[in-house]
Amino acid sequence: MSVSCRSEYTYAQEPLRIQWSDGRQEDVARVLGRSIVPQGRRFVVSAGGRRVELLYREAEGLWLARETAIREA
Repeated sequence: MSVSCRSEYTYAQEPLRIQWSDGRQEDVARVLGRSIVPQGRRFVVSAGGRRVELLYREAEGLWLARETAIREA
């Protein structure tokens, strides 16, 4: 998988689109959260009607993702 990002002052500033390994592409509808963790940059986004956790492992230049259901309030 790969992620297209806005990268004005640093790479992986804000995810814009997810390209899944099976060829699907989904636009990021909204960034729900972001943080810097020891492994790299972590984002929680809404994409394709799902909540997706993205982790950019800077040292390896690798994106990882975990899809979860969006919880209703």
